[in-house]
Amino acid sequence: MSTPTITLDADGRGAVTIDGTEYPVASHDLLSARAAARQAVVEHARRAGGPVTFTVTEPDGTHQLIAYPDGRVEAPPAAPQATPVDPELAEEERRPATTGMRGRLNRSLGMSLSPGPAELEERREQYRARQAQVQEEHAQESRQAQRHRAAAEAARAERALIQTNHVGTRTILVANPKGGARKTTSTWLLAHTMGTIRGGAVIAWDANETMGTLSDRGVQDRHSGTVVDLIEKAAPSFGSVEGIRLGALDAYVRPQGDSHFDLLASDEDPTRQDIVGADNFRAVHEILSRFYRLILLDTGNNIRASHFAEALEHTDQLVIPVAAGRDSAAVAQRMMRALHASGHGDLVRRAVVLLHDLEPAESADPGYLHIAQEIASDLTPQVSAVIPVPFDPALKEGARIEPTALTEATLTAYRQAAAAVSQSLIAADTH
Repeated sequence: MSTPTITLDADGRGAVTIDGTEYPVASHDLLSARAAARQAVVEHARRAGGPVTFTVTEPDGTHQLIAYPDGRVEAPPAAPQATPVDPELAEEERRPATTGMRGRLNRSLGMSLSPGPAELEERREQYRARQAQVQEEHAQESRQAQRHRAAAEAARAERALIQTNHVGTRTILVANPKGGARKTTSTWLLAHTMGTIRGGAVIAWDANETMGTLSDRGVQDRHSGTVVDLIEKAAPSFGSVEGIRLGALDAYVRPQGDSHFDLLASDEDPTRQDIVGADNFRAVHEILSRFYRLILLDTGNNIRASHFAEALEHTDQLVIPVAAGRDSAAVAQRMMRALHASGHGDLVRRAVVLLHDLEPAESADPGYLHIAQEIASDLTPQVSAVIPVPFDPALKEGARIEPTALTEATLTAYRQAAAAVSQSLIAADTH
């Protein structure tokens, strides 16, 4: 039985040929002629009792179709695509047998028998395992590259925030009445981060009511001038034209080298520890505001001291360091309640909390992580941001801070903290 054919021209004229007999087709257009010709093949399929493949030649080309007794006319199913041969797997399968009887004959008689079905399947499994491992390694590399790109993008965004021009001096108060809350460390490292990224015009002032230790963490200078010396020897002169020169402060502040910020030390004489009162604080703050865009205040443990109360009146942003323990968090919460009560609730709501990880020996307690999470959960709704800060052995001894010795995780955490502070200041600027 020959294959039926349909031949039609663009005007709808042609013929249907079935079993060697040609049946003319003439219609007023190609569509009508096509329908009539196909119907003739469908009738042939009904008589044959099954599908019939036929060839159609029209002005656009030649192709095959299938006519079914139920009236359907469809294209034939696509031929299955051959599975591409993996050259590496094919080479693996061609290697002579190494196991079983075939392997023993190959080794003992120098033969080259092909591997048996079991060995072939084992080789395929091993090959698939190797391929899966390679794919996973590529996927891991891709994920790592994505993480690096995301981290780099986040770092650029954070640097842009830190470099924001706030159109005036901004004062950042670092406070938590609990000793050991990492106030001094936080002040120095925030000043370092902001100084290096902004390019200077930053000062960290040890505004402790007793002898503070901020100067112990930083670079010393040729002089040992402190805030008390500034008050007693130079404060009045800053009312003159000569006194408004930046160089006039050089005998009292200590540049921190590549960290690009200056440090104003607290008094180092225990007999004069109460000399910096509210009026003195106001005078010093007014002087520093002339020369610096950011003033960071490291405070002591007494929020009732007169100069702390005065500092609050000049504060634009609050930073609360908290060691990840219940006592440090509890004291911070009491301070926050006191600030709300004294009319400084907005400072609390816009505050940035630095949640410091404890030393490994202290954080080894199985319940430590739960406590840290609980502290973060309690503080998060009350403030602008809670930034986790990892433990860094380079900061443990309380000696001079060397930024190059810090871990990348520490530097990243303080960049995030500085960005959060800047973001909060920006939000305040817009209100």
